[in-house]
Amino acid sequence: MEILDPIPTEERKVNHLSEFFIFIGIAMVSIFVFAIIGGLICSNLYGVSLEEISAISTLQMEHPQASKILKISQTFSLFGMIAGALTFLLTTRKHIFSYLSLKKEMHLLYVILSILLVITLLPLVSYVVNINSGIAESLGYSSKNLMGVYELLASSNSTIGFIFSIFLMSVLPAVAEEFLFRGVLQTLLKKWSKSSHLAIIITSLIFAVIHSNPEQILGILLLGLILGYLFELTGNLIYPIILHASNNLLSVIGMKYAEGNKVFEALANDYSPNLFVVLISVLFTSSIFVFLYKTSLKKEHE
Repeated sequence: MEILDPIPTEERKVNHLSEFFIFIGIAMVSIFVFAIIGGLICSNLYGVSLEEISAISTLQMEHPQASKILKISQTFSLFGMIAGALTFLLTTRKHIFSYLSLKKEMHLLYVILSILLVITLLPLVSYVVNINSGIAESLGYSSKNLMGVYELLASSNSTIGFIFSIFLMSVLPAVAEEFLFRGVLQTLLKKWSKSSHLAIIITSLIFAVIHSNPEQILGILLLGLILGYLFELTGNLIYPIILHASNNLLSVIGMKYAEGNKVFEALANDYSPNLFVVLISVLFTSSIFVFLYKTSLKKEHE
């Protein structure tokens, strides 16, 4: 399904490769600036230096307010992503929402399918992550500290705190990352390469590497590909956001209730589906995308 820039390329000469590098530069500067702002706020609130905040963020230093420091830092970093994407679009595009394919109309069926994909993908992604973890561990990599960071971000002592954890780890990352990766980056790469597939693959690779998690990089890459093709076939960024947020929400709930609950503990830490379940997962996921593909073709011919 073609996602068009509302400003015809015939009316302006555009070097999409140059725009790609300009966007990467703006995004990196924006994320860095917002991270510094978040760090300075933490420094004033909790009396820690920027160096100590960096150590706390990698669990190399313990602090009684580590959870709050991590939450503030994470919030500002994610807003940095949004600000970077917006800065680029405001200076290069006239119709931001059209460019991002953030359309007002939403179809209930697509919303349901986006959420359903989280369930159908779970065995497949878990299977890939388990293989990935084994390879990473054999090479000496470990995401133990990173998982500890996630647990601190998900931690809360109240209902309001848990709601904020859901916003911070589910809603905000989905909006920020889909806005930046699928909405802007994938669209730019598609215009440069003239290939939807190449744009989705490159974007997914960058998406996986940015997460800095060697034990789950293949699972994140797979999720990135699914999000990319969902955006391409539906032509609306809201559906990848829904899928992304739902996937993160499942992880937050798993981490929150894993302790003392065998079901959630298995889902969060030790879910190892057998090959038959994985094949069923592939079948149902493929069926959803075949349906989306046929629907997109039908719309193009209307």
